Amino acid sequence: MKTKIYLASLALIISGLSPALSQDIYEPNNTYETATVVTCGQQLSAYIQVEDDVDWYEIEMAESGVLEVSVTSVPDNINMNVEVHMLDENVLTLIADDRVYNPGLGESMLAVAVVDAGTYFIKVVDRYNDAYSDTDPYELELTCTPNALELNQVYEEAAPIALDTCFEANIYGDNHLYTEPQDVDWYEVYTENPGVLEVAVTSVPDNLNINVEVYQLVEDVLTL
Repeated sequence: MKTKIYLASLALIISGLSPALSQDIYEPNNTYETATVVTCGQQLSAYIQVEDDVDWYEIEMAESGVLEVSVTSVPDNINMNVEVHMLDENVLTLIADDRVYNPGLGESMLAVAVVDAGTYFIKVVDRYNDAYSDTDPYELELTCTPNALELNQVYEEAAPIALDTCFEANIYGDNHLYTEPQDVDWYEVYTENPGVLEVAVTSVPDNLNINVEVYQLVEDVLTL
């Protein structure tokens, strides 16, 4: 009888050492090679459960557009950092981050990446690698918005549009593969006849200072 009591007590001690190790179903995912596969529209709860813990997630974008990574319900002791990466010629490369250099404790984070169709990796970590919570999870939400006009960050990748057309577009997030990482929209229009090309941009969001310019290639030189 004493032996049975001792074994039961030992089991309780072992299982009580780290409760989150058994409840975070997405571990181990400490490297991008072991990233947990997630999908657009998914919401999940996970933990920064030990010091130096890094959570990697892998997501497939079926179409070009925008990937939004929202991390909320951040534990009060964690300075959260969120990044989006991709493999560029087999090199892990930063695409976008939360833009917050020195986040506050428990502050929610949002990273918005303007991307082509492809595979992307999301990194979630305590910014200073010195805080964790094995009882309080963070919430991760993934939003994918297709946009056939993206990725049109430079004039060489300008989205073709027709004359006498009207459409909606957005100034989205970032793509650090480009010299200008914040979203820039280039459009290409072809006209056979001389005349006046008029470009009107309306319904501009209140937080944007929109700039509109028209260029032409003159002897292969982009000219304003």
